[in-house]
Amino acid sequence: MNPKDFKEMSYPGSDWFSTFTLGHEDPGIKVWLDEEEKELGVAQGWSIESVEYYINKWRYRGRIEPEVGKSAAFGCSYTFGYGVNIHWPGMLDAVNCGINGASNDLIARLAITYCKTFKPSVIYVLWTFPHRREHINENGGCNKYGNFSQKKLDEEFKNRTWRSSYLELSNDNADNYNYKKNRMLLTSYCVVNDIEIKQMHISQLPKDEFPLARDNSHPGPDWHTNMAGMICQ
Repeated sequence: MNPKDFKEMSYPGSDWFSTFTLGHEDPGIKVWLDEEEKELGVAQGWSIESVEYYINKWRYRGRIEPEVGKSAAFGCSYTFGYGVNIHWPGMLDAVNCGINGASNDLIARLAITYCKTFKPSVIYVLWTFPHRREHINENGGCNKYGNFSQKKLDEEFKNRTWRSSYLELSNDNADNYNYKKNRMLLTSYCVVNDIEIKQMHISQLPKDEFPLARDNSHPGPDWHTNMAGMICQ
């Protein structure tokens, strides 16, 4: 299968659960620099501290690419492996379909369309923060919805948009309900189609139990090693 035959993430509503989409990243090798290095004007090149990302032609991380029968992993930046050179999907010889900032809505949809397209025997899912949601606009497109700063909240309620109305409906119970619906949807799909699903929620392995990634925010290499072992249990 050629990735040129597949669409960008911003596809029309009719294809939400039928078309596996390309990832968000531009193909090629990228070297991650922290903000201090950027401010100092350090040239983008490899050093022993560098974090190198290889983005394949499908615009996902890693040299393992989607193909028929190939297992895959789905999640947010914790799955993508932001700030580290290793990532848990790669340790499992799985396609890394992790997307930075992904919601559980996106994770479920991407996993189902991957399964429809590539027919794997097993998939891995690391569910993300429940407050990440999607809103479908009047054109059938997906608007990402997440947490807001207080300043942004004040602006939203002063100049009302769909976001401010959505914020009034959102709460922890609603967010968890949405997460559970996505988990049930994907689990049911896998059961019906005889696909083994190994899944966890990121709260099951707190990142702060291990040294953090180079950005001092995301999980570090030891976390990824442990995640690879735990999700297979």
